[in-house]
Amino acid sequence: MSLSGLIEQQVLAGPDAIAVHYPAHAGQRGGHLTYRELSRAANRLAAHLRARGIRRGDRVVLSLRPGPGLVSALLGAVRAGAAYVPVDPATPLAHRHLVVRDCAAGVVLTEGAGAADYAGLGAVVVDLDAEAGEIAGRSAAPADEADGFGPDEALHVRYSPTPADGGDGAVADGSGGAVVVSHGAVVDFVRATGELQLGPADAVAQTAGSALDAVVFEVWATLAAGARLVGLGPETVADAGRFTDAVRALGISVVFLPAALFDAIARRRPAAFASLRTVLIGGQGVDARPVRQVCAAGAPGRLLHLYGPAGTAPARWREVGGPHPATESATGSGAGNGVGAGSGAEIGEGEVGLTGGELDEETGVAGECDGLPLPVEEAAEWRAAAVARIGELPRRRVLELGAGGGLLEDLARDGEVEEYWATDPSPAAVAALRARVEAEPVLKGKVRLARRGIEDLGGLPAAHFDTVVVSSVSRHVPDAAGLRRLVEGALGLLAPGGSLFLGDLRNLDLAHCRHTALALARTGGVPGDREALRRAIEARVAAERERPLAPAGLVRLAGDLPAVRGLDVRAPRGVRHNEPTRYRYNAVLHTAPAVAGLAAAPAVRWGRDVETVAGWQQALRTGRPAVLRLAGVPNRRVHDAYSAMQSLFDPREGIDLAPQDAPAPGLEVLCAAAERLGYRPNQVARALRSRSTGTVGLVQFFCCEIEAQQGTLSRVQLSLIGGLTGRGS
Repeated sequence: MSLSGLIEQQVLAGPDAIAVHYPAHAGQRGGHLTYRELSRAANRLAAHLRARGIRRGDRVVLSLRPGPGLVSALLGAVRAGAAYVPVDPATPLAHRHLVVRDCAAGVVLTEGAGAADYAGLGAVVVDLDAEAGEIAGRSAAPADEADGFGPDEALHVRYSPTPADGGDGAVADGSGGAVVVSHGAVVDFVRATGELQLGPADAVAQTAGSALDAVVFEVWATLAAGARLVGLGPETVADAGRFTDAVRALGISVVFLPAALFDAIARRRPAAFASLRTVLIGGQGVDARPVRQVCAAGAPGRLLHLYGPAGTAPARWREVGGPHPATESATGSGAGNGVGAGSGAEIGEGEVGLTGGELDEETGVAGECDGLPLPVEEAAEWRAAAVARIGELPRRRVLELGAGGGLLEDLARDGEVEEYWATDPSPAAVAALRARVEAEPVLKGKVRLARRGIEDLGGLPAAHFDTVVVSSVSRHVPDAAGLRRLVEGALGLLAPGGSLFLGDLRNLDLAHCRHTALALARTGGVPGDREALRRAIEARVAAERERPLAPAGLVRLAGDLPAVRGLDVRAPRGVRHNEPTRYRYNAVLHTAPAVAGLAAAPAVRWGRDVETVAGWQQALRTGRPAVLRLAGVPNRRVHDAYSAMQSLFDPREGIDLAPQDAPAPGLEVLCAAAERLGYRPNQVARALRSRSTGTVGLVQFFCCEIEAQQGTLSRVQLSLIGGLTGRGS
């Protein structure tokens, strides 16, 4: 059954039940609709859209404020056979124009004075206020276009003000940050949420902006279950006291909040959730301390950390706060229903989870990011490694772009930091960060927060910052063109000699290796058809939703930018083997001339000059070189998957993920051995010339180098292409 059909079932079952209720307040149109009224309003709007030229598969942009009219417009666009494209009318006009042009919108739905914003873009502009009388005269009878959609037909297309809200699991269509979500994906997701047992007795809060993927759960899952959708404005959810009052006064039973917003409310009003039947926490990691406070103050019936954004199936959750806080479930899988959150059992200190990958794919790989959050200790290690890496850079004045990733507090507390500017496109993330900053005097005195897109650098002081941080490039930047724009803009904000940190880059060079491991893990054995497996892996690499980037791409970019004097590409530090340490890397672009060029530094090669940890230490002791490179170290983190990938092309070899003989100690073991002798080691990628093609490219992290530098060197920059670090010096 289609999404429209699922909702129509509820219209027939309870036509006079309240479907949508939005209390009136600033920025939100108040009012309510019964299920019958909602269905008829959607049918009339669908007829009006068809009369204005909309045909099946066309795009309809919705530039509407939150309220009952927005919800009926969503359903009306679907029943017209179109794919809806929501935009926030408060976002910059240039962005809204880009969306209209990029999606080739047939119609833009707007209201009042907003209609003038879309003149001259080639789309029909429908002012719902001005045309209200005409719409009311349309037929309220359902039309054929309202049903019969194929599972692959587009239901909606999502853009964000910048590519900032990490993957919602749909398939990127390649159009500069657009994400197309199919009817089948949403229907599967809505059916899967049946395990949450939403029903007519529930009132579900609607807090997300219309362009965010959480709306798929808030609107469609709610209406398909016959529950009541209750709109809460951003000023309500950003204020813990007002949120608590609204939940109780409006009888809300279910809320879905981003982790940052849950954290902010929990810290100020831990009892705010006590009256709720279910609380879902989405997105980034959840700090265990406020979870414990919530459980102690009066936990909701269920407290779930949801992975797998609304828009795909299956989604996964982890129950937090109960006797089994790590209980995991997959909606629609029949797996564990979890436990109630009211027992007040202990939860480990730190983060309950940090999402590290694609939630509907990475399952069953030992040590792999399997779609569940990283365990507490691994999340802490990931964060500590990023903070330590940034701590090596000048940081009197720091700018963080996309600050919702959890680094701000650790970085801003650093005594060397005098100014810490931070931006993020998410109003919930900014509100949560502001609450934390206001509560801590040391942060309040140096942190400046602003809600703005990742590429919106207007008004920020030029040539001012010692370091600019983008902690998660893969989440925020959709493609190579977007990366170039971001890098060029950020370089203009750096003071002379400043550095740009780019973190959490997924490595394109390892995409086939990664998808080989995932494919073999899914089959549970060796597939009989090697060619079919190779084709499937190629298809999955091509369909990557989070745009990976080869380190060589950064080399080319750095070579094009005169301001860049040095480029430092590193595999992340960490003793644990997981998705971030295996398949991601970070990079620093330096504008200062190199303190020391490392390309000509002395080197020893693993397997030829050094074969053991003791041999590596002896090489460091001999002559106490300022810098010594250990080259050609097999990367144990990806060795098994790499071996399986190579076996695909050799019919004499078996294909499996069985552990291989260790080709070398772990990279972190070799680093620790250097540290014990007073060296500062790094795991680096090096530019090499391919014997087969003659081209210059980077080691693909199948083999790595350990670069040991004596601690007396305050800063050493890595040259990855000839002459780069010598520029202008």
